[in-house]
Amino acid sequence: MRSSRTGRDAVPSGIRVRISWSLWVLFGLALVAVVLGLFRSSPELAVAGAAVAVVALAVEKLILPITAARRAAERRLDELAVTARNRGLPTLRDLDPHEHLGVHLSIAKLPYQERGIEASIRRAVGDGQPVVVVGPPLEGASRTAVQALLDDDLLRRRRVVVPKTRDAVRELLESDSPFDIGGAIIFFSDLGMALKSGWLAPDVMDRLAKNGNPVVGTLNVKTLARLSLAEGEPAAALGEFRQLRIPKDDHARIAESIPDKEIARGVRRWGPGAYLVGSRQAASLLRSSRETHPYAYALMRAVVDWERTTIGIAIPVETAHRLAPAYAERLGLDVAGCDAELELQWAEQWRPNAKQRVFRLIQPEDGSAVTPFPLLEAAVRNENRTDIPAEVWAEIVEAAVDPMQVGPAAARALAAGREETALALYDRAAAAGSMRAEYNACITLWSMGRTDDAQARARAGAADAKPAAMAALALILRGTTADSGEASADRLAEAAGLEEAAAQARFPPAMHMHGLALVDRGDPDAGEIWLRRAVAEGAVEAMLTLAALLDERGKAEEAELLVSQAAESGWAPARYRLALTRARRGDLDEAEQLLRDAAHDGFIPATLGLAEMALAAGDEETAERGFREAARAGSPVGMFRLGKLLAFVPNPQAARVEEARDWFAKAAESSHSPSFTALGVLCERVGDRPGAEGNYREAIRLGDAEALNNLAGILWQRGDLEEAEAHFRAAIAKGVKMAQVNLGNMLRAQAGEPPDYSGAEAATDPNSAIFSPHTAEPLPSAEESPSPSSIA
Repeated sequence: MRSSRTGRDAVPSGIRVRISWSLWVLFGLALVAVVLGLFRSSPELAVAGAAVAVVALAVEKLILPITAARRAAERRLDELAVTARNRGLPTLRDLDPHEHLGVHLSIAKLPYQERGIEASIRRAVGDGQPVVVVGPPLEGASRTAVQALLDDDLLRRRRVVVPKTRDAVRELLESDSPFDIGGAIIFFSDLGMALKSGWLAPDVMDRLAKNGNPVVGTLNVKTLARLSLAEGEPAAALGEFRQLRIPKDDHARIAESIPDKEIARGVRRWGPGAYLVGSRQAASLLRSSRETHPYAYALMRAVVDWERTTIGIAIPVETAHRLAPAYAERLGLDVAGCDAELELQWAEQWRPNAKQRVFRLIQPEDGSAVTPFPLLEAAVRNENRTDIPAEVWAEIVEAAVDPMQVGPAAARALAAGREETALALYDRAAAAGSMRAEYNACITLWSMGRTDDAQARARAGAADAKPAAMAALALILRGTTADSGEASADRLAEAAGLEEAAAQARFPPAMHMHGLALVDRGDPDAGEIWLRRAVAEGAVEAMLTLAALLDERGKAEEAELLVSQAAESGWAPARYRLALTRARRGDLDEAEQLLRDAAHDGFIPATLGLAEMALAAGDEETAERGFREAARAGSPVGMFRLGKLLAFVPNPQAARVEEARDWFAKAAESSHSPSFTALGVLCERVGDRPGAEGNYREAIRLGDAEALNNLAGILWQRGDLEEAEAHFRAAIAKGVKMAQVNLGNMLRAQAGEPPDYSGAEAATDPNSAIFSPHTAEPLPSAEESPSPSSIA
């Protein structure tokens, strides 16, 4: 709060009383001198006494209040912002980049490298435009922003306001403020915190613009994604900033300047962030603390998982302590006798490196909350971690957070299969007025099988002409009509009308749906117009749909740009799509990183993609871990790929084959056709031809081409040559190369000629084949899981 003390009252009372009494004593002595001078006819004494009295009175009534007010203002300024030694506003060159501006110390002591956006930063600041430098955590965004300003002689001489409190900027701008900050640069090393905490409300941004104050901040890409997907003042304020991104393609250039080969290799692959502020020590400490500080380890896992939920706030310390025992139990940690507060202090203490305080595992925020060390998430992700426990989601539902900011956490809960949690979060946001949340709540109810509830809720909103409810009802009507097989023209017409009305009301999901519907109806030109409108309104999903349409229409460059923009928003499906594009170009390092980011957000196809990459590299252990994670998450493709890795290898263990059979059966319950084919092959291995034939026929019914080839082989061996030939030819028509070899050998056998297997090697994909006497199954399609080995 702003101090209400001004003038003399701003001086500490003890000092003020002593000064005042001294001046009044001096004033009294001066009056005595005047009287004595007059009575003793000494004009000099009288004049001197009068002069002293006037000076004492002036000091007491005029100079002292001015000095006190100035000192009070200096003290208040020091409370609001970082100040110079004389307690005035510093210039940029007066500040220590690490201590005051959030520039991290570098363990590897990397020299600064131009990132290609410095001139744009200087130009924006020179024009008075708000600018934010965006990059991955610890990629050097703060250092780039600061260095860009320091390298300009005029900018480095400008005064800088580095706010310390929420209301600092607003108070410094007040009309009666004793501080003149006109033209000063307002700097935030964590712009996300400032926006989420209301430090830069829209009215503050307007006043800064009028006052000639450029705002410079830095933001990591995850926070940017969360703010971009959210609603309310933070997102509105962010929209005023010019966003400049740290380039992703200059790691190789930076690595060339590093003499240490190991570090250079790491920077080339992962970027400089992996070698800043103790990330390697953090990972090492995390591993060792499981034995040495088990409660702290459980606490860190709780803190990291809170961050992983994307709730967007630091976890309250009390909440972290409530969750720690649940983690200890799940992880089998013995925390009996651990002092919770001492364990927290251990995790919060600074760790030195090269005689510098550079990092701590848990960082205090706002006194009563904590956040994880920025790269600790990666260390946890690389362990055999468990999924986010139910206890965390229960706390998330009750978290004291702006309801308009819970959308990303709800989406994350939905991806993790926590539908009830997602619904509760969407309900909170919908009650606060979020149209997107109302739409998502209706769709979530539908996905939970509560179709009647979803339709009733959507109809109630549609009756009030709410665009979100109209869009949700349109989607539910279309989906339920298709599910039930009803040829209901009335229902589909109602859906079309609701969709168009919601689109005309500029509800982004409805604009996306309407554009897609127009394309499906054979009007791609009109569809493209609506898709572009949806993109302009911020519909990230529409970016991918528009990109696919543009790609079909020969606009590959614009299509890829859209996919990149969608990926930068943090949306996991877009990262996955961009990873496929990069893999096709041969950039497997970037593809892998994109897949890791998407998998970290719970996107199962990305988890499968990483497993495929590991398998292609010969790392079967990592591949199995990835397939197993996808399988446990309920992915039929993950179950199928895990089963193949367990059973279709040279000399498989009997227990692993049985486990594979269970996974194939579970995937088959979801009508996954390749799994029926795999079950057929396992039946053939043990001589169960009827069982194999039944599985192959079911797989064929579901559309699996390999099953045609396999069934034809059984028919051939049984003597049903006519049906066998028909199935071989059907398999050939669907692109099964091995069927061509098998058909040729069957015809040769009928003619009494020896078999020819010269084409069998070319027909078999050694990375993915399910081997039987007559089968070789390809990898799942790119839609099911990415296979960089096959698309590069």
